[in-house]
Formats: sequence, C-alpha cells, structure tokens
Amino acid sequence: MEEVDALARAAGRALDGAPWPPGTAVGLAAANGPGFLASLLALRRAGLTAVLLDGQTPASEAL
Repeated sequence: MEEVDALARAAGRALDGAPWPPGTAVGLAAANGPGFLASLLALRRAGLTAVLLDGQTPASEAL
C-alpha cells in the first residue's frame, strides 16, 4: 500500500495548481494496477471526480 500512496502523492503534485475547481469531472483511462489506484486516489484527494474510461468500449457504445 505504501507504493500506491507514494504514486498517489506524486500524481497529486502533478495536479497542484490545476485550473479545475473541486468537483470537476476528469477522465481516467488506465489499466488495472497500482497506477490506476494511485491516479484515482490523487484525483479524489484533489477534490476532483474521476470519470472512468475504458479503451475497450466499442465506438458505437462510447459517448
């Protein structure tokens, strides 16, 4: 879990100063694994809303 937290803190630093107000929806497309969880945590800690995107979704079903 320490690895995920370290990754989340690093991702959070990348979000510092982002121009988005709390609650803004941000797309997240990542394979399952520590990077996905860390990204999700970083977004939540920044007060942002993660919109999970699946690259395997057929175009006919995509938004």
